[in-house]
Amino acid sequence: MKSQNADLWQAETGINNPCPTGFRLPTASEFNEEIATWKTKNANGAFLSPLKLPLTGYRSNSDGKITDSGYNGDYWTSTTTNSYSNGLYFDENSAATDAGGRGVGVAVRCIKN
Repeated sequence: MKSQNADLWQAETGINNPCPTGFRLPTASEFNEEIATWKTKNANGAFLSPLKLPLTGYRSNSDGKITDSGYNGDYWTSTTTNSYSNGLYFDENSAATDAGGRGVGVAVRCIKN
């Protein structure tokens, strides 16, 4: 079994950076700073922010189906915690960054360096 490489999405030059040239994934800290600027710390605040983040839902790692689209917003960050990756999560009640399993498919929002 190969060990995980947590640095594949790190920075603009990451081997598997999903963003176009000149862009990268934000860190969990950067998303936390963004949440702090929202009038409401929830899905409404996410959509009314300059980023206009929609309720994306996620792709299940068990059956590949899109789940919670229209109810939750889920976005990867470049931050990792042990064998987990951190993401931004929000719904009608809250917004936060947290660690989740890497097998789940969630959206990315690239930012310019």
